[in-house]
Amino acid sequence: MVRDHPLVAGSSTMYPFAVAVAQRQVGGGALVLPMGTGAGIAWFCEGLGPATPDVAIASRAMTPEEASACRVAGAVPMREFEVGRDGIVIGAQPAVGLQSLTRTQLWLALAQRVPDPAGGPRWIANPYTHWNEIGAGLPAVPIRVLGPPATSGTRDSFARLAIEPACRAALRSNPASGFDPARCGELRRDGAWVDAGENDDALVTRLQADPEAVGVFGFGTLVRNAGRVAAVCIDGVCPDLPSIAAGDYPLARSLYIYVKTAHLDFVPKLDAFVTGFYSPEAIGPRGWLLALGLVPVASAPTAAVVTRGQPANFSLHPKTGTVVLALALLGVLLALVVGLALLRRAAPVERMLERSVGFALWGSAGLAAGVLALVWVTLLVPTMNFFLRVSPLAFLGGTHWSPESAIRAAQAVGEGAFGVLPVLLGSIMVALIALLVALPLASATALHGYAWTGARRRARWRVAMRLASLVPAVVYGLFAVLTLGPAVAKAAAGLGLDAAIQSTLAAGVAVGIMLLPVLTVRLEEALDRVPRGAAEAALGLGATRWETLRDIVLPQARPGIGAAVLLAVSRALGETVIVLMAAGLVATWSVDPLGATTTLTAQMVALMSGTHALDNVRTQLPFVLGLFLVIIVLPLNAWALHLLRRSDVAPSPIF
Repeated sequence: MVRDHPLVAGSSTMYPFAVAVAQRQVGGGALVLPMGTGAGIAWFCEGLGPATPDVAIASRAMTPEEASACRVAGAVPMREFEVGRDGIVIGAQPAVGLQSLTRTQLWLALAQRVPDPAGGPRWIANPYTHWNEIGAGLPAVPIRVLGPPATSGTRDSFARLAIEPACRAALRSNPASGFDPARCGELRRDGAWVDAGENDDALVTRLQADPEAVGVFGFGTLVRNAGRVAAVCIDGVCPDLPSIAAGDYPLARSLYIYVKTAHLDFVPKLDAFVTGFYSPEAIGPRGWLLALGLVPVASAPTAAVVTRGQPANFSLHPKTGTVVLALALLGVLLALVVGLALLRRAAPVERMLERSVGFALWGSAGLAAGVLALVWVTLLVPTMNFFLRVSPLAFLGGTHWSPESAIRAAQAVGEGAFGVLPVLLGSIMVALIALLVALPLASATALHGYAWTGARRRARWRVAMRLASLVPAVVYGLFAVLTLGPAVAKAAAGLGLDAAIQSTLAAGVAVGIMLLPVLTVRLEEALDRVPRGAAEAALGLGATRWETLRDIVLPQARPGIGAAVLLAVSRALGETVIVLMAAGLVATWSVDPLGATTTLTAQMVALMSGTHALDNVRTQLPFVLGLFLVIIVLPLNAWALHLLRRSDVAPSPIF
């Protein structure tokens, strides 16, 4: 081991408790990373050694499939400790008027499919839009619930405790519905449920900005944010310490930590971190964990030991990357040898400089070729492994995107679970909206600067545009989340429409604003490439500036303009930070610009969070999406380069 501190990863619900233990018991020496229970366990189960966590913190118990993955990777033996109990809280602003709900009402509000209200035998896509439609006395406000993403253990526990019991009870009373019980935990993807990230405290802040929304988070978050949000009672029981400790609260659950016993002998203070959860100072009557909202367990911790299993049957071998890198370096060496052979005829004294330059250029070319080959291998190997388990037709033609549900089901692919079309639709819609925002403004700016602005002022303006294009994308993402998203939702509400804070429209407009300076510069460069002769002749014959632009300049600049537009589309399709912050992670087969959506790049980030192994579908999928995005963007860039070659003349401003 080369680490001198414990590495802890997993549940965002457990994060504040783990940080408190690390600060008080380990002297702040532990590194705690919140990434969701599923992602934390996946990283934990990659094996032994300093590159993997010593402890996984979880808001649910490890599933048999996850334990099997740990055995396969050799991340055993390990011990499971129940460190406390927690309750999943449904919280809202008091003004919403939502004081009590039943689990049946939660199911009717949030399940993907529910019984037909008209009395039909088959279950249909959830038709309810307002709370008063599912229960008398509930407020007439839109159903909009902010909750954790699919990687979160809180999301899993919420589906298991709040949604699935009512769903299975309804199936028992209506066995002719034909609905698959395995899909009882599926939540709505039409914007009624909004993936709000792993940070529960940030979710409470969003509830204050969106007073009609409802949130799903842990009891500890309710304790830390007392006075900012009110809890909703479930089945007549309100969440508090006694009801959660006694198990009376219907959404009570246990919290766990998983520890690699092999690491206890090598990682300093790892044992102190584990025992810190049970110290009297932490869980006593005035304990600091109790003050944070952790409900102590009444019994001693469990110590379930998992033994070593067999290696995986197929996966990318850990040394594959080393082999590929060695091949790349071999390519560099061969390129150098070839370069030297070609330069042997040169006189050693007279051509020394040329030989040195040629040597460096051949080496650089070989290195570039090797790196490019390594990139393609990195994309192709996981993609081939993925399609050994998932049908390409189901991936390319499916309209149901729910990879987490398929991954949790023992790596078995549910029907349509990996259908990429909703994600592709989200990417295309965001790019189109961005282009509709950026292209008219950029065109008007470029034409005005080209024909009606002096050379000195145009030069200053172009410098300003280039500087504006350097603004980090995260700045536009923050603008979309804090200003643009709420403004879109408010404007839609004024028109009698329902819009989510995270919406396709807000993401598209934010990406369009980001593209504006880049596209403006590209269009100005396209106009500058037009020779001045014909335009000067038109002006000399009495044509106006607009007539000269319309009839002379724009037709000749068409290839450059087309290339600028294609490059802007490629940039919009590849944008990650803005769409991740402004659009969310909801994959919907819908063209509603006011609803939440997701894109190829956002899903790549979400699926890669917290895991680096290439031996499971979850981690192979981002590489598949990356290759899919390359296949889409590469022809656009090639077309743009072709158009640029057609307009490749020396820049010469006319006016």
